[in-house]
Amino acid sequence: MISDSQFWCYLNAQREIEEANRIYRAERKEAYSNISPTITGYDIGSGRLFKLGCDVEGAAIYLVELNEKRLERIQQVKKKAEILEEGLTLLYDDERAQYEAWKANPNTYYLPVFETLKGCVGYVLEQRQKHEQTQEEITIDEWDQQIEEMSEEELLQDYWDKDGSFDECLLKRRALVRQYGIVELSKKDKKTNQK
Repeated sequence: MISDSQFWCYLNAQREIEEANRIYRAERKEAYSNISPTITGYDIGSGRLFKLGCDVEGAAIYLVELNEKRLERIQQVKKKAEILEEGLTLLYDDERAQYEAWKANPNTYYLPVFETLKGCVGYVLEQRQKHEQTQEEITIDEWDQQIEEMSEEELLQDYWDKDGSFDECLLKRRALVRQYGIVELSKKDKKTNQK
């Protein structure tokens, strides 16, 4: 389960994206307004010429960094917005209507539907976490494939018995399994195995 503060981060993710875009537009507009063509000035007192204007290279670097910062922030918040949207799909129609009414007019501080939505967001997060864990785990078929590709020395390198020799019956059975699949032991092999 997620906390109320975490839930509000998911709930306001879309607004945060819009706010990041608004701030970016305002800062970009201000940066462009500071760019002007180079003007040559003359100081009458000293009789010297000087150059007035902004550093175009510095302004270009600032604009690129400003955009990268905005995109990085949006990418972080976008994941939260996607999780919220997935959680909203789990709501009933009447609950979804309550959420949409709140979204259109967010004057109400906390609606009862938020508890349900918080549970849905928590469920989505758990499912994503489980999915990520299963992606990292190796499947049984992959393990079987790795074992099939191992040589006999690799398979038996850690195997030992009390007298230091390998179980010949085990080696025979493994050879038969590789060749024919699972093979039923004969009565003679069963008796030697029991000893």
